[in-house]
Amino acid sequence: MRSHLLALAAIAAIAAAIGVHGARGPVRWHVDELYWIGGAYYGELAASAAGRAHPDWQLLPARENPPVARYAIALALRLAGQPVRDPDLLANFYIRFAGVPGAWGRDPVSHAKREAVARRASPELLAAYRAGQLPPPPPAQLWPARHAMLALAIGTAWLLYALGHAAWGPAAGLVAALGFLLHPIARAAYLFAMSDMVAIFFATAALAVAALPVAPRPSRAGALALGTGVLLGLACAAKMNALVAALALGVAGVAAAAARARSDPRGGGAVLVLLALGLAAAALAFVGVNPALHDDVVGGVRELFVEPRLTVEIQRGFGVPFLEGLPSRLAAVARLVGLWPPLLALAALGSLALGIRSSALAARLVALWWWIAAAVVVAWIPFAIDRYAMPLLPPTALVAGGAAQAAWDALRRRAAPRPGTSQGA
Repeated sequence: MRSHLLALAAIAAIAAAIGVHGARGPVRWHVDELYWIGGAYYGELAASAAGRAHPDWQLLPARENPPVARYAIALALRLAGQPVRDPDLLANFYIRFAGVPGAWGRDPVSHAKREAVARRASPELLAAYRAGQLPPPPPAQLWPARHAMLALAIGTAWLLYALGHAAWGPAAGLVAALGFLLHPIARAAYLFAMSDMVAIFFATAALAVAALPVAPRPSRAGALALGTGVLLGLACAAKMNALVAALALGVAGVAAAAARARSDPRGGGAVLVLLALGLAAAALAFVGVNPALHDDVVGGVRELFVEPRLTVEIQRGFGVPFLEGLPSRLAAVARLVGLWPPLLALAALGSLALGIRSSALAARLVALWWWIAAAVVVAWIPFAIDRYAMPLLPPTALVAGGAAQAAWDALRRRAAPRPGTSQGA
């Protein structure tokens, strides 16, 4: 227990040191922080029953992205005494692109959606725009939001430590946690206030809970299934790329049911019931936390897929290089994750070997997670933008941890004295 506490403390200290180093010098802010911190406005709307029927839930920001990341930022700002109670920061984000041809979309419908958000600007913000002096996010709101991301990064690293330890051993957990924290993509996610860190935290938490050994008592199995489902729903309600975790858990559940059914058909059916229970809880959590879906669930969910695709087309119109074809996407993903393309193939084989060699549920779940994340990211990634590869980062860190543990164990076996040999002269 003491060694675990020391490891967790070291992980937190390293993350805090990275955060302090990132805060040195002049304040650098990302333009997307206007969007995500400004979106904390929806957390304030959702906090009151009357606000859930507010017409601002029909604006584009509420329709193109689910709200849990905004809620997390809203909570951090509320605790810091800096709540966002108007849509000015959101309007600020869109107004910045008002004069860029095609930035609001080249078709009238896309343009009108973005113009509607800009029109919610206060007279003071419009005056600043006309004077060419649009303000950045206020530091009083910027820092609490960033600190929330850092806290979630520490939580994610702790979960990766637990998963790596359960799958292969303590070295695996420590390498996975530190590899995640030190990776440039992760650092960008928790040094700026955006949605990626929120989604990764809840997705990793869902997989960690699913990997826990389940006691024979059905009540505990049902509670774990419900808990996993709620965490999964919150992950997808933070960012839709968390569907990677949903796919991993769904495939793992079906595979576990099939394996169990060979010797115990009723047991296989029980596993499917638990899987259905978890997925139902995920769906209810996903819809329940998003007032933009309450009037039209099917249409609202469809928009969560359609609007990002339309945004990709707008980005292509800016001249952002689009990744055409499988080879270019494979190369881009390998480069972003920090692997030479042949090493990506080696990581794929390594994940299989590590999953097969270990009898631990966590090891097999991590291997499946890696393969599904790699397949989904490569199939979807439109541009070589670092955060688009984020869903692949946690399982890759875990696979690296498993390889480190295997190497460490092999060295210890070689260094250990063989039976029948004597020590000394």
